Order: sequence, then structure tokens, then C-alpha cells
Amino acid sequence: MQFVSTDDQLANIFIQIHFILFMKQVCFLFHIEIRHHFIRDHIQKGNIDLQFVSTDEQLTNIFIKPIFEEHFKYLRELLGMILIK
Repeated sequence: MQFVSTDDQLANIFIQIHFILFMKQVCFLFHIEIRHHFIRDHIQKGNIDLQFVSTDEQLTNIFIKPIFEEHFKYLRELLGMILIK
């Protein structure tokens, strides 16, 4: 029977944790690479047209951010929504 000292056990645990974290990072980066290439390929084929949208015209702001009434009305109009009284 072989006895392992506490220092060896801690080193072994550290190495295993480090390896797991490293593998998660590699898988995450690989996933991003695939997504990046997928989008890039569609842009090159002309399937996707990228356009700049300023912060003031981001339509999602109406749903996720507190905004002033005038800006709310402006975004509501861009969305094609009407006020029903």
C-alpha cells in the first residue's frame, strides 16, 4: 500500500482543477471560433448585411432600459406600434 502525503494530494487536486478549467476554456474558445466563422461565411456570401445602428436607435432599448418619454415614443414609432386610447 502506498501512502500519499498531504502536499502530494493537494498538488494532485490542484493539477486536476487546473486541467478542468483549461479544458473548459479551450472548448469555450473553440465554440466562439465556430460561431465567428459561421457568421463570417454568411457575410462573405452576401446572406447577411451588417449595418451600424446608433445607440439612440436600438429598438431593444424600449424593452430593456428605462428611457425618457420622448425617446420611448420615437422607438415605439420605429417599431410601428400605435397608441390605443
